[in-house]
Amino acid sequence: MPTKRKTYEQSIRARVLGERMRELRDQRGLTLKFVAAHLGVEFSTLARYERAEWPFREEYVAALLNMYGVYDEDERVELVDLARGVWRVNHWDRDFKTKESVTPFVDYTWLETRATEVNCFGTMYVPDLLQTDAYADALVASGTKPLLPQHDLGLVTHRLRDRQQAFFSNDGLRLHTIIEESVLHRPIGGVGVLGDQILYLDKLTRRSDDKITIQVLPTRAGGHPGLDGCFTLLAMADFPPVAYVSHLAGRFFIEAAHAEYYARTYEQLREAAHNVPESAALVAELAQALTGVARVSV
Repeated sequence: MPTKRKTYEQSIRARVLGERMRELRDQRGLTLKFVAAHLGVEFSTLARYERAEWPFREEYVAALLNMYGVYDEDERVELVDLARGVWRVNHWDRDFKTKESVTPFVDYTWLETRATEVNCFGTMYVPDLLQTDAYADALVASGTKPLLPQHDLGLVTHRLRDRQQAFFSNDGLRLHTIIEESVLHRPIGGVGVLGDQILYLDKLTRRSDDKITIQVLPTRAGGHPGLDGCFTLLAMADFPPVAYVSHLAGRFFIEAAHAEYYARTYEQLREAAHNVPESAALVAELAQALTGVARVSV
């Protein structure tokens, strides 16, 4: 019997492949029993493949594509590659699609909304879910997506606002973030935009619920485990944690044992950072210095 799938990505690969192969069979009007006989397997085995209870074998996918009359090269390559890599973990996803890149099956927005907690370590700018509109716009305009066509830049902030709305409307999702102190002094968009951003963070630190927790990692901490850069760690209800790293050309999703490195690093960063009350006080002091606005109720 096949080994149970262990990670989010493996489960998604098997599900996408199973659903697509079932659609192709249904479109041809063929029964499970007929197709299973063609493959030389029990019809219950084929049903498990299509329901993604077991991962499709590569040779079965190739044989069924011939049977179903699928001769489009791109579609064949995509489906056979899914079968070939169904056990693979860790995935690099391009931001900018080429002919060689298949439809991404790791959807970060889908993943984020199904997490129980999002842990963000921000080293260069305020984490996405906590950005004001002006700060997010200024960040994109500053060239953080150098390969993205100019006419697509607005889509970045539009999708971010959709993610923020989904986050705040999801009562079961919490955010813990650790922000490098230097981020709070970097005038992205100018001092005015930064001031409004810090004032917004100040308001978030005083929410009455536990949805958002903010800690600041002081510059005086010197060397620490997060010097390799920013990352996000998502705690999942039904899968092990998934780590996510953004880079200039796309995204990288990290699972299984490798994600544990990020989990341990994040716990070490929690210990190195100011505690929550100290962090809130630091943010409030800086907000007042930049804007002249004292603390107000949320």
